[in-house]
Amino acid sequence: MEKFRTVIHLAIWASAAAFAAFRIGTSDAFMLGMIEGLMVLIAAFVAHKTLDLLIVTAGKKEDE
Repeated sequence: MEKFRTVIHLAIWASAAAFAAFRIGTSDAFMLGMIEGLMVLIAAFVAHKTLDLLIVTAGKKEDE
């Protein structure tokens, strides 16, 4: 699982950035799009940190 860590993180951030840019570009009100884009990036950060915790926990179980 550790070897896929970088690929998973890049996939999370690339998809979040693309979706945030899409929300900003297609929003009727620019500020509303900016807020929605920021919320998407915050959700990606939470997913990133959650996966870090899961990978570390899985690594410790493999060591035992």
